[in-house]
Amino acid sequence: MKLLSKISYLILFMNSFHLFSQTIDSNGWTKLNAENASKIIYVSSEEGDDDTAEVYAHTDGAVGADPFLPSGSIKAFKTIKEALTNVTDGEAAWILLKRGDTFTETLEPKSGASATAPFVYATYGTSKELPLILLDGKIGFRSLGELNHFYVIGIEFYAKKSDPNDVEFTSFKGNIPGFFIYAASAGTVNDVLVEGCAFRFTEGCNISSKELGGVTNIRLRRNLFFDSYAADSHSSGIFTEQVNDITLEENIFDHNGWYQKSLAGNNDQNGGQATIFNHNLYFSSVKNTVFDGNSFYRPSSIGAKFTANKGEGSSTDITITNNFYYDCEIGISLGGNVRTGAYRFKNLLVNDNVFNSLGESKQTNRTLGWAIEIDDWENGIFKYNFIVHQNVNEASHFGIGMYLRGENKDVQIENNILYNLKSTNYIYLDRSEFTNSTLSNNIVHNTHDGSKHVFVNRTFASEDLVFSENTYSGQGTTPSLYIQRDLQSIADWKDKTSEEITNTTLPNYVDPDRSFERYITEVLGLDSLETFYKNLRKLNMHNWKNEYTAIEINRWIKEGFEINTGATVAVTSVAFNEDQENISIEKNKELQLFPIIQPTNATNTNVTWTSSDEAVATVDATGKLTFLTTGNVTIKAITEDGGFEAESNIVVLAEADNTVAVTGVFVAEEQKFLTIDQGNELLLLPPIIRPYNATNTNYTWASSDESIATIDASGLVKALNVGEVILSATTEDGGFTATVKMIITPTVNDATYQEFVYKQTGGEDVSLRVYYPESWTNADNRKAIVMFHGGSWVSGSYFQMFPWCNYLASQGMVAISVSYTYGSVESCVLDARSAMRWVRSNSAMLGINPNEISAAGASAGSHIAMSTFLSEGLDDTNDDLSVSPKPNAFFLIDPAIKIPTDDYNEIKEDWGEEIAKLTDPITHKVYGADFPPVICFSGTNDGRVSEAHQMVQYLHYKGVPASLWLGSEQVHGFADKSEWFASIMNRIHDFFNDQGILPNAYPIEIKNPKLTFHDFAGDKEGLFSPASIVSFPTERNPSVAENLINDSGFSEGVITPGTVHDEDESSMWFTERGYTSGEIIFDLGEAKDIDQVHLWNWNSATQSVKTGLRDIEIYTATTDDIDDLTYATKIAIYPGGNFAQNFNVKKEGVKLVKFTILNPFNSAFQSMGLAEVKFSGTTSTLSVAEETLEEGDVTILKYNIGNGRFAVNNTHLLKLHFVDVINLSGALIRTIKLVDGYGSIEGLSNGMYYLKFKNDAKETVAVEKYIKK
Repeated sequence: MKLLSKISYLILFMNSFHLFSQTIDSNGWTKLNAENASKIIYVSSEEGDDDTAEVYAHTDGAVGADPFLPSGSIKAFKTIKEALTNVTDGEAAWILLKRGDTFTETLEPKSGASATAPFVYATYGTSKELPLILLDGKIGFRSLGELNHFYVIGIEFYAKKSDPNDVEFTSFKGNIPGFFIYAASAGTVNDVLVEGCAFRFTEGCNISSKELGGVTNIRLRRNLFFDSYAADSHSSGIFTEQVNDITLEENIFDHNGWYQKSLAGNNDQNGGQATIFNHNLYFSSVKNTVFDGNSFYRPSSIGAKFTANKGEGSSTDITITNNFYYDCEIGISLGGNVRTGAYRFKNLLVNDNVFNSLGESKQTNRTLGWAIEIDDWENGIFKYNFIVHQNVNEASHFGIGMYLRGENKDVQIENNILYNLKSTNYIYLDRSEFTNSTLSNNIVHNTHDGSKHVFVNRTFASEDLVFSENTYSGQGTTPSLYIQRDLQSIADWKDKTSEEITNTTLPNYVDPDRSFERYITEVLGLDSLETFYKNLRKLNMHNWKNEYTAIEINRWIKEGFEINTGATVAVTSVAFNEDQENISIEKNKELQLFPIIQPTNATNTNVTWTSSDEAVATVDATGKLTFLTTGNVTIKAITEDGGFEAESNIVVLAEADNTVAVTGVFVAEEQKFLTIDQGNELLLLPPIIRPYNATNTNYTWASSDESIATIDASGLVKALNVGEVILSATTEDGGFTATVKMIITPTVNDATYQEFVYKQTGGEDVSLRVYYPESWTNADNRKAIVMFHGGSWVSGSYFQMFPWCNYLASQGMVAISVSYTYGSVESCVLDARSAMRWVRSNSAMLGINPNEISAAGASAGSHIAMSTFLSEGLDDTNDDLSVSPKPNAFFLIDPAIKIPTDDYNEIKEDWGEEIAKLTDPITHKVYGADFPPVICFSGTNDGRVSEAHQMVQYLHYKGVPASLWLGSEQVHGFADKSEWFASIMNRIHDFFNDQGILPNAYPIEIKNPKLTFHDFAGDKEGLFSPASIVSFPTERNPSVAENLINDSGFSEGVITPGTVHDEDESSMWFTERGYTSGEIIFDLGEAKDIDQVHLWNWNSATQSVKTGLRDIEIYTATTDDIDDLTYATKIAIYPGGNFAQNFNVKKEGVKLVKFTILNPFNSAFQSMGLAEVKFSGTTSTLSVAEETLEEGDVTILKYNIGNGRFAVNNTHLLKLHFVDVINLSGALIRTIKLVDGYGSIEGLSNGMYYLKFKNDAKETVAVEKYIKK
C-alpha cells in the first residue's frame, strides 16, 4: 500500500508557504523602509489644519530618523480626504494618522508603486491608542477596482452605533463591513497587507473575487476581529471567496457572527442572535492559504469554516498550523456545504493546533463540539494536533469528525492527542469512504462513561483506511471501539481493521491536565475568563502581549504533554501580574491572588503565603484573602523551591456602595412597533438597560391587555385575539419602562413557495424563491412581481423580501424574491436582468402572464430593479437576449439609486460609457417617457431621500406616473418596519389598482376599531407636476425685513440677525442631510433674459457650518425640454451662515434653469437650502429698420443692436450657425459663430446693423422672426 511520506509532507508545507518583500522586526511587526516612500503626509483630526499642512520627504528634518515618531514640529492635515489630494494613484505615499485621534472619514484605497514601495496608511505619535475611525453608515475601506501594493497598519475601525453598550446605539440593523475588497476580473488586486488593526462591531470584513486569481497575495497579521454581527444578513469576522494566496498570522478572533445567544435556537437573526451560518472566519473556494498562530474564541458557530462548492479541487493548498480554538461549536470545518463530487479539498496540512473546551457556551443552543470536519479530502495531513479538555456533558463531541459522506484519498491522520473529552465520540467515521489513507499513532484517552474511543458508522474495509499503532487509554484493557453501533472486542477490532492494539496506557506526561482555563490563572494571573476577554480588547499594536497569543498558549498546553523523564526543573522566579502588584480594594470584597512561576514547567510549584499584618488581612494556602479592617498590607508568595518571593501591596478601603443605578431602558428601534398574526407566538428581544454596567438589570414584562396578547418572563408573546396591545418592560431598579406597540392582525396563511436556480455565476448556483397564491395552478395567467433585496450592492439576503412576497401572494400575485451575486453593481445588474428573463421565459411553468410582470426593490435593490429596464446591453452572454427583462411597473422601498463612482468606472471600462450611463440613472437622467409607472417610499430623514425626489421630479417632467411617499422623521430602512407595513401596502394596493396591475386587490383590513395606520407626511405626488417642475417664489418674502438693498431692489451681503430666512420658508433644497450632491430645476414659464441670479441661504449653525467654499453650477435651456439644459456658469458661495448675493449669468431666452451643488464636505455638511431665488432681466425684441438688403430672394433685415450677447429664437437653433454683421455701407464687420444659439457682439457701437444669418454650409438663410437681444 502506498502511503504519504515525510517528504510529501514537507513538499506540501513548502508549497503553501508565502515569501513576501517586507521583513519582520524583532517585535514581530512588518518593517517599512522610509527610503521607499515617495512622500510622507501626516493627518491629525485634533491638531491638523488643511490650509497650513505640509507634505514631507523622508529626509526632511521635521520627520527625523523615524517617520512614526517625528522629531520636529509636524504640520499635519486635518482630514484624510484633503491629504489624499496630494497623492497620485500608483505612488509609494505614506498617510500617517495620529495615534489617539478620532476620524469620521474612511480610507480611500490607493495602489502603491511596487512590492518594496507600497502605498501605506499607518500611524504616528507617542500615544498607546490607535487612531480610531468611526464607521457611521460607511465601510472602513472599500475597493472595487484595481488595487496593488496597499498597506493598512495600526488603525482601529469601530461601528460605534452598532455597539449596544454605546449611548448612540438605537438599532441592531444597518450594520456595515469593516473593510470590503472585491475584484471583478483576474489580476485586479495584489499585495495587500492589513496589520495591527482592530475591527469592532462591524458586519465583518470581506475579501472576494468574481473569479479565482482576481485577488492574490493578501496578508492579515496581528489584527483583532471582535464582536461582528448582523441582524438582517450573515456575518463573520472575515469572509473570503475565490482568493489566491492569503496568509493569516497571529490574528485574534472573538465573539464574531453574533451579539447575543440564540433565544430560541431557530437561527433568527433579529437582534444579532447567533446562527449556524455565522462564524469567526469563512473561506470559500480558496487556493494557497496559510493560517499560522491565530486564535479563535467564541464564534457564533465555527472557528474557521472552509467550503469548496465548485467541485473537485475548488479549495486547494491549505496549511493550518499552530492555531488555538476555544469554545467553538466546530473548530475547523473542511468539508461542509454543497457536495459537488469527490475530492473538493486538495493538498491540506492541518498540524500542531490546539482545540480546547469545544462547545462550551452553546451560542446557537446546539449541543455540538467538533474539533475537525474532514470531508472530500485528497492528499491531506492531520497530525500533531491536541484536542483536549471538554467539560460539558451534554455536548455531542466528535474529536475528529470525519463527517458526512465524503470520499477521501491519500489522507494521513496521525500523532494527534485526544484527551479528557466528555460525552464524545473521539474518532467518528460517518459513512465516509477512504482510499490509501492511514489513522495511526494517535493517543486517544477516554475516561468518561458514554464516550467512545472510535465510532465507525459504516461497514469497514481495512484496506481503505488503515488503523495502526494507536493508543486507546483510560478504560483499562477494554477500549470503547464501535462499528455500526456494536462494541468490538480487541479481537473483533483486529479482525475488522487489522489493527493490533498493544497499548491501552496513557504515556507518562508531565502535566496533561493543562488547559486554557488553567493558563489564564497560572500563566496570566487572571481571575476569570471574563477578565481575559476584557484584556484581549485592550491589546493593540502598541500594547501587544505575546502571552495572549496562540503561540504562547499552545506552547504551554503542549509542554504538559511532554514525556516525564523524571528530571527536576528548578524554579527561577515568581511574580504577580501587573494588575495584582498594587491593589486598592474595599473591605467587603473578595480577592484571589495568582502567582506566576517561571519556568512554566517547573517541577515544584508549591508556594507559602504570608501577610505583613494579619489584623488587616489574612491569606490561606491557596492565595485567597480575607479582609478584617482598613489599612495597608503586603502579601507575599514564597516558592518552596528556591525561596523566590512575589509581593502584592494592598490598600484596604472602607466599604463603599458601588451600586451602579439604572438610568433608563429602551427597546431597539426595530422592535418598537410589531405586527403578528393571531394565534402566533413571538419571542421579543431583551430590553437594553442603561448604563450597560448597571448592578441590577432585572426587569419584568407586562401586557396592557392579556385578552389580546400575553407575555411571559422570557419575552414570549402569545397573540390571542385581533387588536392592539402595549407590552412593557419595567426595570426592578428605578421602575423605568420601555414599551413595544404590537398589532395582532387576522391570520394570513403562509403561501406555498418553490426554490429555483435561474443561473450559475462563477460556477455557483444563483437562485430565486417563487411564492404562489392560494388555489394557484400553472394553467393560471396571473400577474407577477419580482423583488430585489437591499444591501448596498455588497451584502444582504433575499430573505428580506420574503414577508413582502408572502403577503402579495395572499393577494393573488405570483411573487418572486431574487438572490443575486453581490460585490459590485455590475454583478448585481447582470444577475437581475438574467432573473427577469428567466421569469418571463418560464411564465407557463409559473402560471403567470409574461406581459404583466412588475418589479420591486429595497434600498440598493431599487436601483437593481430599475436596471432591469434601463441597463440595456449589460447582459450575461449566456442569457437569451431575445427575451426582454423589462417590467411593467415598479414599487421602490427606501430607494438608493446613485451608484458608487468605483462601480461606475468599472462598468465604463468593461462595457463602455453609454452602458455605464444607463446604469447610473440619477446622474445621467436616462429615464425616458416609456419608463414604467413608479411608486416610491422613503423617510424624511433618509440620507438618500433626495435621490427619490430627483427621480420622481424627472419622471413627472417626462410624463411618467410617479409618486413619492415620505415617512415622517424616518431614516433609511423604515419601510421594513412592521409599524409601516400596512400603510405602505395599502398605498401599493392603490397604485396597483390605478395601473391595472392587481385589479382584485383588497386593502389590508383591520377589523378592530382601536387600530390605526401610521400616517405619512402627506402625499408628495402634488409637490411635482410637469407644468411647473418646482414652484418657487418670484418675489422676496414680505414677512422678512429687507436689508442691504441694492439699486435693483435685491438683498446682497450677509443677512443680519433678525432677518433670517427660515427653513419653513425655503422653497428649494440642494441636498438632504448627510448627502453629498444635489440639483434642482426651475421652469420660468416664459422665456426670460437673465442678467443675474439672486440667492438667499437660510440659517444655520446646525445646517451649514464650516463647510468652506462650495461650487454651484448653473445650467440653462431655451426650450421646455429638460434634455436641452447646457452649462452656463459656476459660482462659489460660502454657506457658513446666512447670505444674500447676486451672481452674473447673462443668458437670454431662458425657460429652464438648473442648479447643482458639488461635493459638500460630508462630515460637517448636514444640508443646504436656498430660501429664495430670483432672476433679473427682461424679455425684449430688437427694433427693425425699414431698410433692407436684397440678396437674391433673401431679404436681409437691419437691427438696432449694441454691446452684449444675443440669442437666436429656438425655432432656428438647428439651422442657424453663423451671422454676418454688416454696416449700413454694406461692409462686412465680422462673422459670428453661434454656439447653442448664442453669439457675441461685444465691442460694437450701439446703432443699426444688417444681420445675415447662415446655415452650417454658410449659405444665407431667410429669417422672418425677430431675434432677441
